[in-house]
Amino acid sequence: MLLANLSFKQINYRRIIILVTLIIGILAVWSIQFNLDLSRKTTIREQLMEELSYFPSGKFLKPAVIEYQTAVADIIYLRAIQYYAHHLLSDRKYIWLNHIFNILNALDPHFIGAFDFGSIILAWDAEQIDEAMKLLYSAIANNPTNWKLVFNAAFIEYMLTKDYVSAGYYFEIASKLPETWAITNRWAAFAFARGGATQLAVEVWYSIYETTENRKLKEIAERELQRLGFKVP
Repeated sequence: MLLANLSFKQINYRRIIILVTLIIGILAVWSIQFNLDLSRKTTIREQLMEELSYFPSGKFLKPAVIEYQTAVADIIYLRAIQYYAHHLLSDRKYIWLNHIFNILNALDPHFIGAFDFGSIILAWDAEQIDEAMKLLYSAIANNPTNWKLVFNAAFIEYMLTKDYVSAGYYFEIASKLPETWAITNRWAAFAFARGGATQLAVEVWYSIYETTENRKLKEIAERELQRLGFKVP
C-alpha cells in the first residue's frame, strides 16, 4: 500500500513538473507581444536582442515541454506570424525568422503548414534563400510524400535562384507525389527547356503525350515536342 501511494505521488509530482514547465514555456513565448509593444521605445539592436531572448532553442524546448510539443509549436507559430507581420509593417528586418522556424522544426517536424508558409516568407520577404531551402530540405526529409514542400523548393529555384534545371527536377518529383496539381509535370518540362536540358524536357512532354487522355493537352504536348525538335512517331 505504501509503495502504491509512493508511486502515485511520484506520478503526480511528474505531472506537476510537466505542467509548470509548460506554463513557463507558454508565458515566455506569449511575453514577446509585450516586448513588441515596447519596441518603439527601444533601439533596433535592443529590440532584436530582446526578441531573440523570448525564442529559446528548439533543442531546449523539446525536452522541456515533452508531450505538449505540438501545442507549444502551435503557439510559437502564431507568434511567428505576429513577428512577421510586425516587421512587415515596420522595418522589414526579419533577423530571427529563420531561428523561429528552426524551433518549430525541432518541436513538430510534421507541421506542414508552418514550413510551407515559412519557406515562402524566408525566401521572398527575408531574402534568406539558403535558409528557406534548408528548412525545406529538412521538412521534405521528414515528410517525403508532401508535394507542396517539394513544389516550394521548385518555385524558389525557378523564380529566385534561376536554376531552371534544379527547378525542373523538383517539379518532376512533386508531379509524382499524392494529391499534387495536375499541371506540375508541365512546369517541369518548361523548366527543363528553359534551363537548356532539352532531352529532359522532351522526356517529360513525351510522357505527358503518351499518358494523357485529354485531347487538348495531347495537342499541347505534341506542339512542345515539335518546338524542341522532336517528331512524334
